[in-house]
Amino acid sequence: MDPKILFVDDDPNILSAYTRNLRKRYRMTTAGGGEEALQTVQLEGPFAVVVSDMRMPGMDGIELLTHVRNFHPDTVRIMLTGNADMGTAIEAVNQGNIFRFLTKPCEAEDLAVALDAGIKQYQLVTAEHDLLEKTLKGSIDLLVELLATLDPISFGRAQVLAERARRIATALRMEQPW
Repeated sequence: MDPKILFVDDDPNILSAYTRNLRKRYRMTTAGGGEEALQTVQLEGPFAVVVSDMRMPGMDGIELLTHVRNFHPDTVRIMLTGNADMGTAIEAVNQGNIFRFLTKPCEAEDLAVALDAGIKQYQLVTAEHDLLEKTLKGSIDLLVELLATLDPISFGRAQVLAERARRIATALRMEQPW
C-alpha cells in the first residue's frame, strides 16, 4: 500500500496547487488547519508524512506537529512555511522534531524530494520496529518452549498467568496485547 501524506495549510490555493502537482506520485490528504488535521490524523492515521504550514489561525504548525509526534511518533514531520526566520526554524526543530524545514514558495520537485526522503525514513523506522517486535516475540516463544520442556509444572502455572494477562490486556484495550 502506498504511504499516506497529509498536507496542512490554511490557504486552500496552496493545498490545491500541491494536490494538483503531486497527486499522481503520492496518496495525499489535505486539511485546512491544525484542528482539522488532528481529526484527520486520529481518524485516518497514521500517515507516513505530515507537511504543515507554520502560521495558521488557531493552532500553529509547531503545535500541530508536536501533537502528531505524540499520537504517531513514527510519522515524519515536515514544516513548509513562508515565515522562514531563525527563531521559527529552531522552535520547529526543538519542539516538533521536524525532519525537514522548507520555505514557500517551494517548487513541486523540491517538495517531492523531501517527501521521498520522508517516506523512506518512515519505512526504515517502521521496518525496524517490526523487526524488533518479531525478534522479541521469537525470544519469548523460545523461552516458553524451554520452560515447557524443562519444568512442565511451572509451564502450566505460566500458561494460567499468561491467560490472565491476555484478559487484562483485552479489558484495557491494549494495541499489542501479546
